[in-house]
Amino acid sequence: MQHRIGIGQLRSGTLRYVHRAATGDTIEVLRRGRLVAELQAPTGAPPADGDAAERVTAVDVSLIRSQAGQYFDRVAAGDVLEIMHRGHAIGRICPRAPDVGAKPRRCAA
Repeated sequence: MQHRIGIGQLRSGTLRYVHRAATGDTIEVLRRGRLVAELQAPTGAPPADGDAAERVTAVDVSLIRSQAGQYFDRVAAGDVLEIMHRGHAIGRICPRAPDVGAKPRRCAA
């Protein structure tokens, strides 16, 4: 099932939306009415600092809640966020093209 949510909704229900993404739902995130990211299940691979293919940053779920704007600026710049909770990766936030017909950029494993 596909869901579109705003950053405010993601901040208030982060764990709920991450769990939905982990079960296969597509969670698209809007910022100021524009599609900016997709919430995905974790890949299982640890974040690789300095990876040439993509920049992956591990971020605690509490920081997504409290500093969402700052982290979505990084996603807009092409970074991938690995969402951490109690030391475990629980989801990924990947950049998404704003074009209606564009396919989401899949985060590399």
